[in-house]
Amino acid sequence: MPLAVLLAAQTRYPGPKLAAITQLWQAWAWLSGNYPKFIHNAHKRYGNVVRIAPNELSFNTVRAHGDIYSAPTRHRKPFIKDATFYNNGDSVRVLFYEIDDTEHAWQRKLLAPSFSATTLRKQEHVIQRYVDLFVKRMGSLSAASHGAGVNVVDAMMWLGFDIMGELTFSESFGAVEASKTHFWISVLRDGAHAAMLPAMMERMPLLRSILPYLISKSAVENRAKHYAYTREAVRKRVRLQEENPEKATADIFGPIIENGKMDETSLVSFAQGMVIAGADTMRSVDLGATRR
Repeated sequence: MPLAVLLAAQTRYPGPKLAAITQLWQAWAWLSGNYPKFIHNAHKRYGNVVRIAPNELSFNTVRAHGDIYSAPTRHRKPFIKDATFYNNGDSVRVLFYEIDDTEHAWQRKLLAPSFSATTLRKQEHVIQRYVDLFVKRMGSLSAASHGAGVNVVDAMMWLGFDIMGELTFSESFGAVEASKTHFWISVLRDGAHAAMLPAMMERMPLLRSILPYLISKSAVENRAKHYAYTREAVRKRVRLQEENPEKATADIFGPIIENGKMDETSLVSFAQGMVIAGADTMRSVDLGATRR
């Protein structure tokens, strides 16, 4: 009965007709790789609140953003995350996918020292070193291009991943130095498509057997390669903690490994999210700052 009431309440919200009766519209948008564009276009056509599945609504107002993502207060209860949406297929949930408020708060507290003003000031030289190297490389690449220029989107990705690699693992990916996209970044781009499968399989259990075939074989393989590379990077970082703890504790992973409560699976999942979130946002900000 509660589900029937919920569905009846949602019928008053506009949206694609297919989305009102099945999740196929959402699945198509999700698996196309252009989910944000699908949702953006739906809002442009139907308004601020759009029905994107039989039991799901999408909001794009400032108030809704605050209600959903703002930290809870004494007068506002926490907005519970949807376990289906926050599903990356891992057997564990870490900061980016954790839906339990208590566990999420513990992980945030564990990470907080790495983002304190004192710690960030100590890491300033890392950022300056890679920015200086980046500027030099851009100059040499531009000169060697004979007027063709440099793909700044890729170049900013090199910079972002090198900085986050150093801040997370105490070792960069060497992309700026080599002036080319690192293997880990390359497999991430393709593998990210396969990472969308778990959430959709959770939404559409009847299609679980065929959904994997809607993703390219290379995407599935690259997701596995990406995980394997990250796992090896985590193991190397743990060894560094054991062999040179003074150097190791200076990065983001130091306090987390030192705490000792996260197993390897959790550390790998955490590392994937941290590097991707940090590098991609850094690239976006840099591109926005340099765009004419």
